[in-house]
Amino acid sequence: MVNRPKWQFPRNEANENEGPHDVGVTHFMANREESIIRETIQNSLDAQSDPNRPVEVEFKIDSIPTSTFDASELADALRAAADSPHNNDKEYEEQFNRAHRLLRRNEEGSLDILKITDSNTTGADDEPRPNGAPSKWEALTKGTGSNEKDQRDAAGSYGLGKFAAFAVTDLRTVLYSVAYKSNSQLHRRFQGKAILVSHERGGRRFRRIGYLGAADFWPLKDSEVPRPFRLQAPGTALYILGYEAKSGWKQTGVNAAIKHFFHAVVHGKLKVAFDMDDVKEVAADNVLDLATSNKVDEKTSRFVKVSGLEPVGHTAINGIGKVSLRIQIYEDSPGRREIALIRDAGMMITDNAKDMNIRGLGRFPQHWKGFTAIIECLSFGKPSLLRDSESPQHNKISLDYIVDPTRKTEAKQRLAELGQWCYGRIAELAEPVLSETENAQEVAQYLHVEDEGEQGKRGNARGEHDREGVTVTSPYQSNQAPPHIRLRGSRSRARVVTPGSGTASGGSDGPVNPEPPSRSGPRRPRTVTPVPTSICPSTFSYRRPEPHAFRYRCVR
Repeated sequence: MVNRPKWQFPRNEANENEGPHDVGVTHFMANREESIIRETIQNSLDAQSDPNRPVEVEFKIDSIPTSTFDASELADALRAAADSPHNNDKEYEEQFNRAHRLLRRNEEGSLDILKITDSNTTGADDEPRPNGAPSKWEALTKGTGSNEKDQRDAAGSYGLGKFAAFAVTDLRTVLYSVAYKSNSQLHRRFQGKAILVSHERGGRRFRRIGYLGAADFWPLKDSEVPRPFRLQAPGTALYILGYEAKSGWKQTGVNAAIKHFFHAVVHGKLKVAFDMDDVKEVAADNVLDLATSNKVDEKTSRFVKVSGLEPVGHTAINGIGKVSLRIQIYEDSPGRREIALIRDAGMMITDNAKDMNIRGLGRFPQHWKGFTAIIECLSFGKPSLLRDSESPQHNKISLDYIVDPTRKTEAKQRLAELGQWCYGRIAELAEPVLSETENAQEVAQYLHVEDEGEQGKRGNARGEHDREGVTVTSPYQSNQAPPHIRLRGSRSRARVVTPGSGTASGGSDGPVNPEPPSRSGPRRPRTVTPVPTSICPSTFSYRRPEPHAFRYRCVR
């Protein structure tokens, strides 16, 4: 006998006020479509089964009969959630009412869904753990703010990604189906989850989170799983109920997949299918063509090109792992500064240098050549300081996310080491080496050139009686390298050759600069200008100082 799934909401005996603003769901409300693409692919990459084959993730609009998920009971819960006194937001009240009407209209038919399935993954197994911790399946369906992934280098680290699916539907309802192998046997699990508000029905109070499955909130197992939700191979499937596809959603998905996972796709770790008319999937053999089209931004297309280049350097940093740098230099674009940070699974963390929080990568000299660089950090399953300091949105590195002070200090040191190494490798390729003449011409544009009139005025101000026969001229008047300064390129210091100490770098035979004539006669004493008596009362005049004292007098 087939056990039909039923909706159950826990009793709210304490009458807790649970409103519609769930932290996990609202976390992804700003950019819903892109968030669901990023989070689901990241979770699939973390569960890769065979490292020699790519993980495949498919996004598809489908439909399922409403009878397969007890639509009538869910519709009643949505109506009660809209009328609940704990729902003090008009926007959510209208959202739940729309969802209720949608289910009632299709009560005897089918409902559109967004189906997301992956393959070459282990699936979220439901096997007990030695330490009594929740299984991966329990963490997926009933976990909040926890991460039960085995990999210490997993891209997901906060357990929030599972909530992205609830942000793209008015029903706030997702169905989960998994298949995994244990002892060479294929096991299945199925359960639904709805996140509404605390509400009342039939005189009884209920919590906001409800579950679709067997009695006592348990999932359906193995043969109990309804046929439309049975997977034939290890993997995970999400069914997002009532998803309304926007115009161009597939192209948006393609762009988001390339933007966040171009490195994994280029290196054969990932394939993403959207069932489009012209593009069946995003894979290593077509990602460059897709990225260079007009539908993907130019910056992402440059990252895709650089991702396929061989690294220009490798290093190993404790707590971070193996670091590789790929870079493309542009002679004709000196102002371009593009850096992407990639971690472990192949997901780009950020391409904003400020969000990397790595000293040295936020500012480069303007005269350097333009470049596009990719920094890849692989920890190979070991504890990762980058993972610990990564934001829940997976788009920023900050030490504020590390609680342990000792580990935070270590992370600060290792990030500084990472920045120093990357800056040095980029400098070797992007920093120009200028000749002596080019360097002097570059410096000359920032110096003031005096004409003869200004030189004469300056000579009179100094007093011609002090240095007779000395003419002051600017060595950069002709924008040529002066004979008394040797500039060895921007990476070395300029060396000043003192007058009379040698010849010019050009090889002239005479002295670099003749010694100025020595002073003749005694130094002329300084004169004091008398202070006029008709000065403003608020003006102070200065008298010659007496020993060990300064005196000021106000002249009226």
